[in-house]
Amino acid sequence: MNNRNLVISILVWTIGYLKDFYRKLKEKVRIERVKKKVLDTSPVYCKDKNFIEILSVTSHDDYWKLILCVKSFFYFSKQTFPIFIVDDGTLTKQDSDLLKSHLIGCKILERKKIEMDLSRLKNKNFLLFKNNPYVVKKIASILYTKKDKVLFLDSDVLFFNYPDELIDWSNSQDSSIFIKDYQNAYLISDIESKYLFKVSQFSKVNSGLIGIKRNLLSLKLLNKLVNFYTLVQLFRTAQLQSYFAIIFALAKAGNKIKTFSKRYIVPEKVEDIMYEDVVCIHYVRPVRHEYIKGAEIVLKKIT
Repeated sequence: MNNRNLVISILVWTIGYLKDFYRKLKEKVRIERVKKKVLDTSPVYCKDKNFIEILSVTSHDDYWKLILCVKSFFYFSKQTFPIFIVDDGTLTKQDSDLLKSHLIGCKILERKKIEMDLSRLKNKNFLLFKNNPYVVKKIASILYTKKDKVLFLDSDVLFFNYPDELIDWSNSQDSSIFIKDYQNAYLISDIESKYLFKVSQFSKVNSGLIGIKRNLLSLKLLNKLVNFYTLVQLFRTAQLQSYFAIIFALAKAGNKIKTFSKRYIVPEKVEDIMYEDVVCIHYVRPVRHEYIKGAEIVLKKIT
C-alpha cells in the first residue's frame, strides 16, 4: 500500500470513528435529557387498597425507567397499586431515595435481605444466583408478595393508552394474563419440559408484563428449574420465562389463562412498533434503542 492509499484509509477510518462517536454522544445526551424530564415529573402514591401487588426488579441504569413505567400505568389506568421493588444489587442510596420520592409508599427489597433469605432456603443453588435478576424476581414473588394477584412489570415497559385488558383482569376471577413474545425465549426445550414436568410449555410467554394469581407461583417448580440451570449454565442463558410457561401449562385445565391483544406489543424489530393505537410496549433487546422515542411520547402525554 502506497502512502496515498494509506492516508485515504486512515481518513476513512477516522471519519467513520468520529461519526460513530458523535452518534453515541448525541444519544447519551438525549437519554440524559429524557431521564431529567422523568425525574422532574410529579410523584405518585402507591396505595395499598387492591388485591394486586406489582413486583419489579430494577437496577442503577434502569430505575428511572421503572418510575416512568409505573407513572404511565397509573396515569392511563387511573388507578394505583402497591409496588414491591427488588434491588438487583446495583441500586445506590440515591437511586432508592429517588424511587421512594417518586413512587410514594413503594417497598424496596435490599440486597442484604435477599441474600440472607436465600441462604435460609433448602436449595443452596438459589444463593448461587443471587445476582441473577431473572431468578431473584421469581423467588421474590414467592417470598415477599402478600396479595391474591401479582403483576410482574419490567422497567422497560411503557403504557400509551388505557390498559383495558389489564384492568379487566385485575377485576376478574381469571387466573393469569401475559404479553405475547415474538419468540419462545426459554431456558429449556419442549422435549426437556415434557421429561421434567410432563407438559409442553405455553407458547411465547414474555415475563415483562404478566398478571398471575399468587397461588399458582411454585417454589418447587422453581427449585427444579434452577437445579437444571446449574447443569447447563455454561451453554444457556437464564431465560426463566420457562418458569411461567410451565406454570401456565400445568394450570390451564382448571384456570383461565389469557394473552393480551396485539395492542400490547413485544416487537421483534422497529417496523413492528406502531404508536397510534398501542396500549403497551415492552422494549426488548432488538428494539431497546427505540425506548427513548417511546419515553418522549409518554412524557408528552402525562405531563
